[in-house]
Amino acid sequence: MKFIFSRLFVPDMTNWRNYIQDVFKMLKPGGYLEIQEVEFPWMAENIMPDPQIEILSAREIAGWMIEYGSEDVDTCTWFSACPPNNC
Repeated sequence: MKFIFSRLFVPDMTNWRNYIQDVFKMLKPGGYLEIQEVEFPWMAENIMPDPQIEILSAREIAGWMIEYGSEDVDTCTWFSACPPNNC
């Protein structure tokens, strides 16, 4: 594959490292991987539905991409305002 895109896997992802390794195996040389994820820093481990979910690992994705062979990794962080009663 030349291009792989994934978004919003964080709520169900149990092993980011394996996922990224598998995706790199599918990419052709010079292929492009785009991952768009969110982080939920306000969520404590004790309220997560499944302790196996790596909910706070989105910030580590770029490092794992480099670790598994990506030569050009770019990151972008966007913040979204959330009214106190809706968070």
